[in-house]
Amino acid sequence: NLFLVTIVSFISVLFVLPLIGFGLVFFFNLFDLYQKGDAATIFSFGLTNSFLLIPFFMLAAIGVCGSHSLFKRMVFAEVYRFSDFWYGIKENWWHFLIIGFVKGLSISLLVFGWLFYGYYTTNSLILVRVLVTVQYFLIGMVLMFVATQTVTYNIKIWPKIKNAILLMIARFFGNLLIFTLRAIPLFLLLIFQTQILLILLFVLVFVGGAIYSLLTVERCFKVFDDLMHKDELQQYYRKGLREKTLK
Repeated sequence: NLFLVTIVSFISVLFVLPLIGFGLVFFFNLFDLYQKGDAATIFSFGLTNSFLLIPFFMLAAIGVCGSHSLFKRMVFAEVYRFSDFWYGIKENWWHFLIIGFVKGLSISLLVFGWLFYGYYTTNSLILVRVLVTVQYFLIGMVLMFVATQTVTYNIKIWPKIKNAILLMIARFFGNLLIFTLRAIPLFLLLIFQTQILLILLFVLVFVGGAIYSLLTVERCFKVFDDLMHKDELQQYYRKGLREKTLK
């Protein structure tokens, strides 16, 4: 239902707008600082503002909660309606606040490591950038499965995290490909730091956030089918997924 996906995309963006607004102010101020600020000022600005991103990611995660809940029903070929977006938020909002906090912390570390750490010291800059990049990818792939499990199964947090880690490892290269495609615009911005790329990144978030959520849910249920549903959760096996996606 393309119309419903479009509506969900625009509603989800309302939860992302504060993040977009703060991000625009953050980066435009950063561009000015790079031109006229000293190293100490830039480092202090980065240390403070990078981690102010976290509450905005927590709010954005509420929108992801609603879209994941609706798309789970679509993928399962269940009866669905727009009200499922709000029902999903009602049921799982606090889970996604935690997911948003972890995601925000991960991205804050990534941004700080790439844009500001070198103003404090350059001795270990490459190592720090490698470490923050690795944690961003690993945590992002794990959270992808945590979020999808949250809107599907009634299980506690630690088993859910354990499952997510195992699923991430078991289909590592496929998961890495999906996550890398999403991360390309962000890393282009971190490397080149131009206003055009900044605008492009937020346009992609605005028009493509819900579509990425749908593709993520599809990907996760393909992995769930391959590794969980066949043996342990047979009532979910191939539920709503096209036959050709399971080969």
